[in-house]
Amino acid sequence: MYQSLSVSLSNLLLSLSDALDLASPALSLHQMRTALIAWEICKATNLPHDLTEQLFIAALFHDVGALAPEDKISLHQNEVGDVEPHCILGEAFISQVLMFEPSAKIVRWHHKPWQEYEQTSGGPLTFQSQVLYLADSVERLIQRSKYILHQRQEIISTICGWSSKLIHPEVVDIFRSIAAREDFWLDLVSPRLYSLLLKCFAI
Repeated sequence: MYQSLSVSLSNLLLSLSDALDLASPALSLHQMRTALIAWEICKATNLPHDLTEQLFIAALFHDVGALAPEDKISLHQNEVGDVEPHCILGEAFISQVLMFEPSAKIVRWHHKPWQEYEQTSGGPLTFQSQVLYLADSVERLIQRSKYILHQRQEIISTICGWSSKLIHPEVVDIFRSIAAREDFWLDLVSPRLYSLLLKCFAI
């Protein structure tokens, strides 16, 4: 019975995340792809299961605070000057569900550049937020009209250029290691993305 409940909850969360991105074809699967990138980084670092679960949920709903379709599209196209409002609203929405409350702070800080963290800042929340920052950025850099393997080097170069500025260098290095795999990129655009995420994520 527990296994059945876990699968049902996973399906529900993935379906809700997918529905939030139906505002425009340009947004299709954005949050689910972001979740896959985040999960791959967690797997590469052997992050504990509970912290991985928190980050996965945060990735699935990180743009929930962008209420109007126009807001979501503007965010995805990097046309929003102030990204704080949707982060604050996203935290407020997610924290209303008690079991998802640990994910709320990750959503709150997922646009915070590494340069803005105090030098003594650290711990799981910093790492999770930085991973979500990178995962969200990578997905938004993908051009949907272009074959994924023809653009991966450009994406990798852009992310590497942000190392130590916007994203912690260790997080960038982990991304570089998984981005060297063709299967990583092909999974991101796979028509089986939902099934892949379902295997990754079971609560």
